[in-house]
Amino acid sequence: EVTQFANRWKVKDVPGCTTGCTGKCQRCTEAEKRAYQVERYCGILTKSNGPFAPCHRTISPTKFFEDCVIDTCTYKGHRGVFCGAIGTYARICQAQNIQIKQWRSNSFCSFSCLPNSHYEL
Repeated sequence: EVTQFANRWKVKDVPGCTTGCTGKCQRCTEAEKRAYQVERYCGILTKSNGPFAPCHRTISPTKFFEDCVIDTCTYKGHRGVFCGAIGTYARICQAQNIQIKQWRSNSFCSFSCLPNSHYEL
């Protein structure tokens, strides 16, 4: 279990922070989750001819997709959440020397660079 593994590496307890949801936790309905499974959100991860297709055979996108959908739903479609999740999969694929296609655009998870800098895939 991922949570148990992560808890073994925890440095110390922080007051008010927990490893799971306690109390009245946000839950998404299946209909709400479906809204974030489409290509303009997390669905880009699993698209068979999409920018991440070259990575699918080496690193399954399934868990990344599921986590992206749940997190994005929990945060009501917050752009930073799904772009962060997609970016994580992109970095893991690239760390395996897998060439993925351009997935960022001006209208989808755009990336701002500092002056005299540029973004490369």
